[in-house]
Amino acid sequence: MELVKKSGGKVQGKPMDIPGIGNFVMVKDTEGNRVGMLQATSM
Repeated sequence: MELVKKSGGKVQGKPMDIPGIGNFVMVKDTEGNRVGMLQATSM
C-alpha cells in the first residue's frame, strides 16, 4: 500500500482480513483504474 501511495495511487477503503486467505484491499492507480490486491497468509 505504501508503494501505491508513493507512486501517486490511492488506497480505496481499509484492508479487509479474509480468514484463511489473507488481506485484501482495493486501490486506484494514477489513471483511475481500480485494482484489487491480495496478500496471502502463510499456509
